[in-house]
Formats: sequence, structure tokens, C-alpha cells
Amino acid sequence: MRRLWEADGVTLWRLDAEQKVLQPLTASAPEWECFGDLALEAFPELDRGLREGEPLWMAEGEAGRRLLPPPLNEAARLLVLPVLAGGRAQGCFLGGFAKAAAEPAAEELRLGAVVAAALGGRLEQVGLREISEQLERQREAWRRAESALWRAWATGSELFRLVAAYRELDAAQAVALYEREGDTLRQVAAAGAAHWLPTELPLGDARFPWEQALGEARGLTVAAETWAAALAPWSASAMLPRPGDASVRLLPLVPGPGDPAGLLIECGENWPERPEGEEEGRLLLLLAGEVLAGRRRRRAEEQLERRYQVLFDHAGQGVFLLAADGALLEANATLLHWTGYAPGELPGRSLADLLSPPDWEPVAGWLRTRRPPAFRGRCRWRLKAGAEKEFELVLLPAGPAGGAPVLGLLRDAAGEHKAEDALRVSEARLQGLLDSIHDGVWLLDAEGRIVYANHRLSQLFGVRPQQIAARRAQAEAVEELKPHLQAPDQALGQWAHLEAHPDQVCWDEVDLLQPRRRVLERFARPLLDPQRRLVGRVEVYRDITAQRVLEDKVLQREKLASLGQLVSGIAHELNNPLTAVAGYAQLLLAAPLPAELQEKARLLVQEAQRAGRVVQNLLLFAREAKAEKQAVDLAELLERTLSLRAYELKVANLQVAREYAPERVSVWADPHQLQQVFLNLLLNAEQAIRSQREQGSIRVRLGGADGQAEVRVADDGPGIAPAVLPHIFEPFFTTKPPREGTGLGLSICQAIVKEHGGEIGVESTPGEGATFIVRLPRHRVEGRAAAAAPPPAPVKDNGWRILVVDDEPAVTRLIADALSQQGYEVRAHTESRRALYEAFEQPFHLVICDIRMPEVDGPAFYRALRDRESGLARRLLFTTGDTLARETSDFLEETRLPFLAKPFRVEELRSRVRELLAELDKSSAGNEGAAPPPRTVRRTGRSKGD
Repeated sequence: MRRLWEADGVTLWRLDAEQKVLQPLTASAPEWECFGDLALEAFPELDRGLREGEPLWMAEGEAGRRLLPPPLNEAARLLVLPVLAGGRAQGCFLGGFAKAAAEPAAEELRLGAVVAAALGGRLEQVGLREISEQLERQREAWRRAESALWRAWATGSELFRLVAAYRELDAAQAVALYEREGDTLRQVAAAGAAHWLPTELPLGDARFPWEQALGEARGLTVAAETWAAALAPWSASAMLPRPGDASVRLLPLVPGPGDPAGLLIECGENWPERPEGEEEGRLLLLLAGEVLAGRRRRRAEEQLERRYQVLFDHAGQGVFLLAADGALLEANATLLHWTGYAPGELPGRSLADLLSPPDWEPVAGWLRTRRPPAFRGRCRWRLKAGAEKEFELVLLPAGPAGGAPVLGLLRDAAGEHKAEDALRVSEARLQGLLDSIHDGVWLLDAEGRIVYANHRLSQLFGVRPQQIAARRAQAEAVEELKPHLQAPDQALGQWAHLEAHPDQVCWDEVDLLQPRRRVLERFARPLLDPQRRLVGRVEVYRDITAQRVLEDKVLQREKLASLGQLVSGIAHELNNPLTAVAGYAQLLLAAPLPAELQEKARLLVQEAQRAGRVVQNLLLFAREAKAEKQAVDLAELLERTLSLRAYELKVANLQVAREYAPERVSVWADPHQLQQVFLNLLLNAEQAIRSQREQGSIRVRLGGADGQAEVRVADDGPGIAPAVLPHIFEPFFTTKPPREGTGLGLSICQAIVKEHGGEIGVESTPGEGATFIVRLPRHRVEGRAAAAAPPPAPVKDNGWRILVVDDEPAVTRLIADALSQQGYEVRAHTESRRALYEAFEQPFHLVICDIRMPEVDGPAFYRALRDRESGLARRLLFTTGDTLARETSDFLEETRLPFLAKPFRVEELRSRVRELLAELDKSSAGNEGAAPPPRTVRRTGRSKGD
């Protein structure tokens, strides 16, 4: 142990049976030998370390250090390593270190603990053997007294003869011997009327007379009536002697220090006076106690042997003992399984026969000298089948060079590395899966600590992700959620119930006040392993506010929000093919083609860009956003709103006339709310015309005067009856047929306009159509837009390696083609999992990655690189078809990484890549002095069908 730790000296101490005194056993050198015992009462820190079973450092000046014998009290620092067995300390190692000496590494402490564990079992067995020897000496002292009793015993087992002799000595009617097993006294021998005494007696209640006798460790005599009352609740089968002079004696068997080993109970009456037999009775009780204590010791020794054998055979690595000459003494089941040998085939074989010659030479050299602290190295072990397998070998000296054995450990290093990589990928996939779920998810372990919380959960609770992050107790996290809860005491009580009963399935609701009023549906269920043991709990939170609040059920903004989610997904799917169409059309424009084909390619670009603008307008309209006021150009907003209905109006033969003021008309408003107002007015005009005829016209006029902006939406439909006009803005008022309207559209429009400080009115003459007028305070925009920044200067492209990851094959191929033409070396993947493995293994200067992908999405890809501490985590360029999605915008804002919105232009892609590589080139020039050398230009990758 001294060589393992490189200490100045090490001493081994043993705890006495009462766990109060340390006794010296041996030392690493004669000058470190100690004499005299150490009372733990004088060393509180040492006593605490032994009870906790953890390594402990004792520095100079700590309580009790001056009481230690030299040279322990002269060492600058002391390392205490408990020697454990059976869950309790059997002794400890005390290692002395100088001030300048280095502390043992974690691996050395772990190896020392392995040696200490093996030694602990031996110390425990030595202690048990010494107790047995002490008892043997006592029995020898009583041999002569016992010899007279042996002659009176009848044939039978030892315990039965003891009970029969005691019954004959006391002239009792019935005698029974009980052995203590857990929380029960079990009858092991009886003589006389044995049916008077039960076969078992329960423990755990101080009112039982036998419990009193054992607790006080002294004899107790009770009347027959008292004994019958104690037996009545649970043993109706026991038959007792008739009341009167009968009584019951309870005699505890205490062969030595500690709890009684059992109890002897006798029933009788008119007990004889036998002063001359008092010593014989006492000896019989001592003999019975010794027999029971011996039985208990044998069971403890067998249990200890089984426990250490299980520990040895089921260790997670190969363990073996090596003799001084290199022969194997013993090998555990793990080593046998790895190498293919059967039990009994390895012991006796030389280690030289199992290792290759180049690997055996350094091992043999170390075995001759056993230089501390240990031997470590990789070796190829010859399997039984003839093949060789690489392991990491560790040899630890169990004593000085010579006859002491050596402890050997084998670890499958390659398997551990593969398992770690697979675990990282699995965690990234799980993280990507949970972050893509629209519900909030909380994963907890069996102790109630948070294992994982997805981003959606933090959004629902309106807190930072760090507040509900992993490695925190859930009780602490929910305490911080208290200001966000509508009924804090009730909600915290529900969480406390879940923590107290983690094995129950729960389905309830949580009401929130912040960041806005929400009703969350919570589903909690336990997580069980294949053996049905509790390993954790999962809680899923779903926002069901729309189902619980009547107003949210009927308001059109909630319908539009639901529609927006669908439109957002459709728009994302459209942006991918639009990116490929527009990109390849731009590549065709740059190619030397005939004029006719050039014109067709230009038309492709224009139409793809037009489709992209339509998709962008859909996203702007459909996204779910908080009310944020800003300067809004009404002409631009009206055009964007009209484009959403352009196709439907054209199919319905409805003409739209625009009359916009020549100057810019701006207001200070929320563009999404105003767009909802104008879209609602446009839909009402369209429905009014189509209710009477198949064609018509809508006129949209924009103007401004006297600090007011005015928007008029007029139609040539049937108009509005005078009796209806006063009620048109009332909630739930509608003239439409049942199930075709809720009567809330115009009331919502009025509420939004009033919130912006404006007003809305209507003018109508029956048969001549209707005109809705919206007036808002005008906003003056000062200053001019800054001139566009010039494009970045090109940088040297050859030699840069770029990894492209996108689940759309067409987009992946477009990016690869566009960058390959510029001289970059491109690796393209449509499977994000394969791309992540390649990013771990191959060097790249830049990664272009889509955000929404199956398996490992963009955020999970980034976090996997960040957790691997890869520089690529800050050299990522993301592409996305929906930058307005809440999860996407939150992720991009959190990481502050660059991105391109689909559909993007080819030149925009190339320019952004040049900028990012130019920044990398500058940093590399400061660190390594030069950009990477040119390499052969090639593009590789595989599509989904490969």
C-alpha cells in the first residue's frame, strides 16, 4: 500500500469487537511500527471517517493529532482508508505524507479500496475466530463440571440432550429452547410436555414477557395467567397447565458480550430448592448459549463467504490472482466469460502462456521488481479459441516481492469507448426527440432528482431552462415556480403527493398565472425496470387552456393559432423543394447556356422567389407571437394580407382595386393583430358578395390626413339592413346561417382597433354594398434606411472541408454542388446520425446543418458537439424553412449561431460561407499561421435511397 500511494509510511490497524479501540497490526517499515491502542473517543474525525466508510484526510493541528504515537503525529498529512466488511469497519490504513508529497490519484485510491475490501473479510474472519477460541478456552475450564452432566443425558442431538438435562435438574413439566432469528424466537429443542409451549414467539413488542427477559438479559418468572394472556392474541394452539401454583420461567442465554443468543423457557410448579445444583444449571445455560452462538457464527461465516464469492464473480471487470512465479491462482467469472475458458481451466497456467511475447516481457520485468505503484498497460490476451483480444491490464502488488500474490485487473477498453459513444448518440437522439415534442416533459430518477426537462416545459412555466434543469431536486425547482401558480399551496401539495408516492399513476391539472393564465394537464407515471423496480418517474405537461376557458374555445385568434401551426408545417415542407428549384435555377443562370434557356432559367428563379414570398407571408401571418407594437407600413401590410387571399379571390371572380396614398402611411401597432383585422374585413366582404352573385369587386383605399391613417374596405354586395347596423359590433351577433359564424369577428376587430387608439365604423346602403372604415393614429418615421453593406471580400476557398447535413436529398445536393463549384471539399449526408459520427471522427472547418430533421435534429446535433467539446460547435451554419417557429427562434437566440432562411439564394449561401471561413482564417492565422493547404476537390455523400 505504501508503494501504491508513494507515502512516507503506512500502518494497518484493527477495530476491537466493540468498535471503540484501534489496535496496531503491522507497518510498512520498522520505524513506522506503533505500540499501544488508540481510543476513538479521543479522535472524533477518525471515528466519523470509519463510521461513514469513506477515505479521510487529517491535516496538522486537527483535534487529537498530538495524541497519535510517533511517527504518525510527525507526518504533515494523514490519509485514513477504512477497511470494510459486512457493511461495517473492521480497521483502517493510516498513511503518512510529507507536505510536498503528491496526493494519491483517484485510481490509486480505488485500487487501495479493492485491497482493503479483500483484507476486510480476512479481519472479520480473524475476529470471529478469536471469539471462538476464547469460548473454547471457557469450555475447557468447565470440562470437569460438564463430565458429570454428560452421563445423565439421553441419546439424541446436543441441544435436545441439554434441554432434557435441564428439565431433569429442575423437575420441570416442560422445557423448550428458542433461537433468535431476525424478529422471531424459533423453537429448536424441547423436552416434556412440549405442546404447552408454542413453536415460535414474535419479537418487537416490549410488553411481551420474553421481550422483557431478552432486553434486560436476566431471568424472569411469570404466572401462568400472565403467560396465557401474552400468548392469546396470536397462539391459540398452545395448551398451558392449569392455573394455580404453575408458573413460567424465561432464562436468556448470554454466552458473552452482545445480545442474547436465545431463550430457555420452562413450565412447572413447586420449583425445588436446589442450591447444590445452581452451578450445574448455570453451566447448562452457558453450554446452550455457546451452542446457539456457534450456530449463529457458522451462518455468519457462510453468508460472508457467499457474499465475497458473489462480489468476486460478478465484478464488472476481469479479476485474477497471480502467484509470484506468474501462475494464475484464481480467476473470476467475468474473465472466464471474456476469454472463453471454463471454470478450473485457468488456475495453474502461467500468464506467459496467455500473453503475446512482446506483452509478456514488460510484465515479467515488473513481476521481478514490483516497482510501485502498479503496472498498467495494454496487452493482447490469447483466448481459448486461439484468437487474441486487446485488454487494459493492471497489476497490483499484494505484498513485497517474493511469495505474496499479485492482484490483476482486466478491462475491455475498446468496448467501454464504443459504449460511451453509443451512449452519447443515444442521449442526443433522446434529447432531439423530447425537444421536438410539443408537450413539456420532466424526467426524474427514483430519488426525485431531475434527469431531463425539455425546452417546451420551460416555455410553459415561463422560466429559464436552468431553473428546471438536470441534477436539481424537483422539490427545489417547484418551490421557485410558486409565483407562477394560481393556487400555490394546492399545486405544491400535489407535487409533494407525487414525491411521496412515486409508484402511482396521476392525471390532474396545474393552473398557471404567469407568463399568462394557462391550464396544464399533467400525466405522471412511474418508470420500472424489467424486474418491476422503480427507477424514476416521467411527468408530461400539456397546455389545455383552450379546453378549459370558454372564451379561448370560441375566439378566432385561437382558431388562427391552431391553423398557424398547420400552415407553419406546410410552409416548412414547401420551402425545401423551393430551395432546390430556385438554387438550381440560379446555377443554370451562371452556366454558359443559349439565350432562350437563360430566359427560361430566369423565369424559374422569378417564380420560385414569388412562391417563397407567398410562403413567407403565410408564416408571418400564421406564427404565434406576443403583442409587440412597432412602426408598421400599412401599404405593405395590406399587400401582404391581400396576397393570402389572392388565389381564392381570383377563383371567385372577385376583382380587387387598390387606391393607396403616394406617401408612406405608417402607424404604431402590432402588425399581426392589424393583419387579423384586415383579413377579417376582407373575408366579410368576400362572403357578402358571394351570398348574392358569382362575381363582384372589392375596393381597398389607404390615405391619411390630420394625423390619422384611414383604411377603407368596400364591397358591392347586398349591403347591411338599417336595423342590423346598431348591433353589428356586438359579440355573438351574426346574420349568417347556423354553424357558419360565431358572431365574434367584428367584435374582435373593434377591440383590437380600440386597443391601438383608433376606431372602426361602417357605412352601408341596402343594395349598394358596405364600406368598413378603420382609423388609427398616424406614426411619423424619421431617418433613412442605411445603405446595404458591401459583400464580404472573397477568401481563398481551396482546402476547406465542409460537412452538409439535411434530410432533404435535393437540398443536400444543391448545397454540395454550389460549394463544390467554388473549390470546397464537401461531405454531404441526409442521415444526421451518420453525419454526427463523422463529425466526431473527421476534421471539418464548417458544418451546414438543417434545424428540423428526424433522429438527431439541429439543436441536438449542436449540443452533441458542444458536450464533446468540439470546435465545430461554434462553426455551424444552420438552415431552416421556418425561422418564425417559437422553438427555432428561441434556439437561434440562445446560441447566437448564424443561419439561412429557406429558400435562400445560391450567392447568399456562398457569401455566408466565405464570411464564416474568413473569420476562421483570421483566427488560424493568429494561432497556426496559415490557412489549410489545397486538397483534391470532391463531393461525397449518400441520399435516403442509398
